[in-house]
Amino acid sequence: MCSTLEDARSRRRRQRKKETPRRRRTLLTGLGGIAAASALNACGGGDTQQNEAPAEIDENTEATLELAYWDRNQSVTVEALIASFTEKYPRITVTPALTGPSEYWMRLRTQAEGNNLPDVFWMSGLHVQLYASEGLLAPVADDVDFSVFPQAMTDLYTVDGTHYGIPKDFDTIACWVNQRLVEEAGVTLPDPETWTWEEFGETTRAIAAGLGDRGHAVVTDLNIGGQQNWYNTVAQAGGYIIADGRSGYADPNTIRGLEFWSNLVADGVVPHPRVIADNPPQTVFISGRAAIHHTGSWETAAMLADYPDPGELMVVPLPRDQERASTIHGLAYVVAANSPNLAAASALQRHLTSEEAGRTDAANGTAIPAWQGTADKWHEVKPEWNLKVFTDAAANYAVPYPVSRNTAAWNQLEADILTPAFAGDVPMAQAAEQLATQMDELLAAER
Repeated sequence: MCSTLEDARSRRRRQRKKETPRRRRTLLTGLGGIAAASALNACGGGDTQQNEAPAEIDENTEATLELAYWDRNQSVTVEALIASFTEKYPRITVTPALTGPSEYWMRLRTQAEGNNLPDVFWMSGLHVQLYASEGLLAPVADDVDFSVFPQAMTDLYTVDGTHYGIPKDFDTIACWVNQRLVEEAGVTLPDPETWTWEEFGETTRAIAAGLGDRGHAVVTDLNIGGQQNWYNTVAQAGGYIIADGRSGYADPNTIRGLEFWSNLVADGVVPHPRVIADNPPQTVFISGRAAIHHTGSWETAAMLADYPDPGELMVVPLPRDQERASTIHGLAYVVAANSPNLAAASALQRHLTSEEAGRTDAANGTAIPAWQGTADKWHEVKPEWNLKVFTDAAANYAVPYPVSRNTAAWNQLEADILTPAFAGDVPMAQAAEQLATQMDELLAAER
């Protein structure tokens, strides 16, 4: 059976090398949107196709693999897992390729066009449908046990019934709080387990007034996409971004979720988008110039490494409106369909998403591991911060990151159309309806 499987893979590789110029242009056009997208979860489920397990490898297997990823904060975990993998397979060389988030997707695009993708690489929910539909990803074998991962993450990396990625981690959104600044503003937070939009608005306006020019009440990046902010408030208001291949931006509840942020900007609670563009929220918060950072669990590693007085911090849940909601997204490891060392690459993919990998991720504080039951060590990297808020959100009220086949295309529309509305230059309802119309045109083209 192994030789038959390898023969099939060889035929697929030969077929890809003979792709026509027309297909290359299609791929270039499709991946063009990815190059402009930021690196950041749910797509089709259903019964998976039958995918045979890759050929077995052992300690004598020889191969050279490239492993691509984009977050320097996670290098300590990546390097530790490469070391434990090569200890088991000493004749397999794994070369890590680290780039920045935007450079990562541009590099992948170039490699995809040249039929030379890394053997194993990080994949985001924004891009998996496009890469999978272009035949660039190897299906995951059916003997992988996906029951150990959150269902939302398994669904995210399933396209037309086939698993293409094994989840490595997930993230949700909450509020990081600088308790010192809140106290200096003369404000007491309401019970964050039950606080509402109204209480959040009253509290943050009071913080803004109390701090004056000493700092911002709330920072979040309204320029780069809704995961940190408006995707959450839209869901909390009962709206939606995308459903059944149609945009939800014209829905009145969606518009309320967007106006949550434009109102806070108008009230001086959140910095104007132009200010945010020149002063990244993470930098502002870590420097002690913001009371609340409305963002994700991925900030944990940077807070551990760079925040001068960690004792000032705590994490609290997002406020609620009609319902509680926190956007969930996460990364997966995928394998290039035409990797010349497919068996070794698949073995590395499994190792990087194993229980051992989850415990390593958690112990280093680099990410919330997707393997269920391994997050306890992540909570313990700084118990006083109450990091359990993030995992409780995933378990109890997470909403999936909105995606389609070419998410990057309408992500760019979001930035182009909504940013002026957040700034107060355009009525939010007008901007949202314009975005819905143009987004529907792009979604129709995907079908």
